[in-house]
Amino acid sequence: MKMKALLIDIDGTLLDFRQAEVKGIDAVMEHYGVSPDEEKEKRYHEINQLFWQKYERGEITRAQINEGRYPAFFGEMGVSADWEICERLYREQVDSLIILVDGAKEMLRYLAEKYLLYAASNGYSKSQRARLEKAGLLEYFQDVFVSEETGSQKPQKEFFDY
Repeated sequence: MKMKALLIDIDGTLLDFRQAEVKGIDAVMEHYGVSPDEEKEKRYHEINQLFWQKYERGEITRAQINEGRYPAFFGEMGVSADWEICERLYREQVDSLIILVDGAKEMLRYLAEKYLLYAASNGYSKSQRARLEKAGLLEYFQDVFVSEETGSQKPQKEFFDY
């Protein structure tokens, strides 16, 4: 059976999300008077990953990611932080920093000649579409599937059934 279409993840595959994540959490830390450093950035990444893994397993909702990750992170430092302010500041940074993974555009150009391409992500719908467009990658995809819209998250079977 010959493949006709490919689902391609966005963060970490096409776009360097890690650098955007660092910029985002640094802005939030600075807002709350916390000096950013590598150790804190790493700890935020670990906490953020734990929340996303719970989401991917269907243990928490998307809203619970935001409501929980910032208080968990800042709570370890004894800082009281409003998750809504944190998310707004974080999202402004993450959405504005578009860094392509080396070879991403060339890979898409090559694959688009052979397959129908679809982006697949657990990220935030509005952000993912805007980031793909800003990166000049949206043109390679037939459609973008984001868990927020499908009602299920990767890697759950329901996401792929959708």
